[in-house]
This record gives sequence, C-alpha cells and structure tokens, in this order.
Amino acid sequence: MSNQAEDKLFKYAAKEDGFSFINLIEELNSDMKKYDFESENLIFNPTELIELDPTVYKSDMIMELDNIIVITEFQSTVVKKFDEKRYRLYTAIVDYAKQNNKPILLIVFSTAEKTKIKQYKLNKDCVFTIPIISLKDFDGDEIINNIENKIKNNTKITRRELIYLSLAPFMSSRNPLDEQIEKTVQTLNKVRNSIGSTKNFAFGIEFLIVDKFINETSRRKRLRNILRDNMRLMEEYGQERYDEGYEKGIKKGIEKGIEKGHAEGANNEKWKIAKSLLTRNISPEDIAISTKLSIEEIKQLNTQTGK
Repeated sequence: MSNQAEDKLFKYAAKEDGFSFINLIEELNSDMKKYDFESENLIFNPTELIELDPTVYKSDMIMELDNIIVITEFQSTVVKKFDEKRYRLYTAIVDYAKQNNKPILLIVFSTAEKTKIKQYKLNKDCVFTIPIISLKDFDGDEIINNIENKIKNNTKITRRELIYLSLAPFMSSRNPLDEQIEKTVQTLNKVRNSIGSTKNFAFGIEFLIVDKFINETSRRKRLRNILRDNMRLMEEYGQERYDEGYEKGIKKGIEKGIEKGHAEGANNEKWKIAKSLLTRNISPEDIAISTKLSIEEIKQLNTQTGK
C-alpha cells in the first residue's frame, strides 16, 4: 500500500473513532490504564511518521495524541525480538517522539498469542514494551450476526459495535481467517445508515486487514475495491452534507439578519449581509435573491470592496 493510500485511509475518520478504539484497548488489556491517553487532539497516520522509511517497514496505524504516540499492528505470527525491519522503524519513531517529548506505545493485535506484555531492549535508548492483545475470547461469528440482525431490523449500530465488527477476523470463528475477512467485508458493505465517520474508520481498519492477510491477489483486489468504493461514497456524502449545511446556514443567517434589519433599519442590515456574503464568494445573483437588493447595487458594493 502506498504512502498516499495510507495517508488517506483514515482521512475522514473522526478523532472520536480513535478514542473509542483506544478505550476498547484499555478494556482488553488492563495494563493500558497506566498510560496517559487524555488528549484534545488525535491525528491518524501523521505524514512525517508514515514516511520515515517506506522501503523498510510499514506500521498499520499510528495515532498521535497530545502526550503519546500509539502504534497499532495486526499480525498472525508471534512477536519476535529480532525483527530488524520492525525495530528500525520503531527506532526512527522514538527519535521523532523524543523531539516532541512523547513516549510511544506499540500495540499488537495477534491471532497467534494470548493477551500479554512483552518487553524488548535493543539498547539503552530503545526499550520497547509491547502489549499483545488477543481477541480469541470473543465470538466473531456472533459479532457479525448481531450486526446483520441490526441491519435487517434497521436498528442503530453504535461506534463501538462497528469497531468490534472490523476486528471480527481476529476473534474466534468456525471459518478460516480469509473466509471470516470476506464475511466481515460483506457485512460492512451492507452498513449504510451508521455515522459516516465511524463507518469510514471501520472500513479503514478492515482495509488494513484485507491488505495484510488476504494472499490471493484477485480476492484481495476485489475486497479492497468494495471497501475503497464505500469510503469514496462516504467522502462524497460527507461533502454533500457539508455543502447542504453551509447553504442552510447562510440562508438562516440571512433570514435572521433581515429580521433584525426590519427592527433596526432593514436597508443597512441588507448591505452588511451582502458585504459579508461577497467575502465568501457567493454570487451577486444569489445575494440579490436573498437580500432583495438589486444586482446593480451588489455589483457596486463588490467594486467598493475590491472583489
């Protein structure tokens, strides 16, 4: 997966999605509670981090908070001490973190190990404490069936439930891993009425899992396309909602301004509103309809403001 693709994978995910994911991690491994996850900000896959060494190793997901950098990986093999590629990237991130005075936390979701803590010391400056998280105590088939029933009954699906769904391939199942990933992607594809950003986050996680664990090229491409198409549609939907809200906000603002203008001097308020709208590059024709000023008056104001 290219840097550009990784940079955009969680572009439209809300920071609340990341915090929900972190809260889930805290519940799965009690050792996480000692870390400071309190933060006003959360950035997914900061460009300066995912581009540290693209020829060596790519982490799955990085979340940078105010006081800590969280790296999340999904793997089906045992975490080993002498994984040169992994630790070269980690060491580079440690250097970055030192400049920003932030500790880093490496979290591995594993299908090969039980929930535990591993600690590896590469040198005096690089000591890595790695929480391993196993989801085998959860029933992935039940998680998927629960979401399928909610879709069928048009019941609201929560942010937390979608995150669990995206992680279903790492849970216990009667299906082999590739079949469970397929089933998870198809279920996510049916989710249409949940919060856009949350759905985008779940698709982002699943995209990582598909890219990493589906070996058959044609199948991997097909599943990635399903996820990518849904993410594109959500992006377009989000932009439409933004534009719609922006237009409604302008209209409402105009209406309020004109009502106030009737009480304090309607003509003066119309000019103020028109001037404000001109700075937002609203067309004179649209302003004329909303303010009842003539197009000539608005064009004159446009000239005066230097637009």
